[in-house]
Amino acid sequence: MNFQTFNEFIEENQEFSSEIQFLINSNIRFKVFTHLVNCPVEMRRLNETTFLSYSSISNNIHRLMDKEYITKKESKFYPTAKGIIHFAMLLDFSDSIGIVNNYSMFWQEHDIRPLLVESLMELHVLENCELVESVPLDIYRPHNELKNLIMTSGSLKLLFPYLHPEYPGIVADLIHRGANLEILLPEDILINLLHGVGIETIQKGLSSKNLAIRYFKKEVRLALAIGDGAAAIGLFKCDGSYDQNRLLTSEDEEAVKWTLNIFEHYKSQGLNFNLADFDLGL
Repeated sequence: MNFQTFNEFIEENQEFSSEIQFLINSNIRFKVFTHLVNCPVEMRRLNETTFLSYSSISNNIHRLMDKEYITKKESKFYPTAKGIIHFAMLLDFSDSIGIVNNYSMFWQEHDIRPLLVESLMELHVLENCELVESVPLDIYRPHNELKNLIMTSGSLKLLFPYLHPEYPGIVADLIHRGANLEILLPEDILINLLHGVGIETIQKGLSSKNLAIRYFKKEVRLALAIGDGAAAIGLFKCDGSYDQNRLLTSEDEEAVKWTLNIFEHYKSQGLNFNLADFDLGL
């Protein structure tokens, strides 16, 4: 993936963009296709319901057929699978652009490469999310929001790209409380976490099957937290520093699933943690 920001992502996906442009560049074509998606009909019926001229309908019908967006069966025109998929993508894409515009400070100024291309196509599911930002009277608001999500959940999936000084203590507390905890993190962060939490506590979590750890040999520039019915996302700035001043959170079911899909992708890329493989100098 060569893109870094959301605008670069759009430019990178020119084929997708051209398909979108084909549908929206003509109001007549868009109107005709939208009608056929809802109700396949013959030319005469299209003329009666859309109030468009026969020549306008015929011209755009042929263009849609050339692009394999619609097909003709007997006298009726039907949308093809390709047409329906691209139409759905267009609607989702339009909603996604709205999400980007609503939270432009979060999406436009951050490195979105760690997010999956499929996920970026489905940003519309974050419609009901909340952007938590630092303010002069509460500069630690994003951290405290994330901390509250973690500490109040009985089941947690966490992706740590960096180690805040409070995290080892929080993780140790979760283990002692018997919370179900899955952690993904880079190897160097893992070593620091092991020292901070304590080997005995880590062993307790592993032996009770309440703790699962996977790690990466390389840096991951993404923070995720998925708790009991809530999710939080943190991104890095384009200069490579983690933005501790902004956090995207949501309690919407679809948004939580969206975040979980990204977590599961990274989980599949991680290495199984075995305490015996680490020389901790203890």
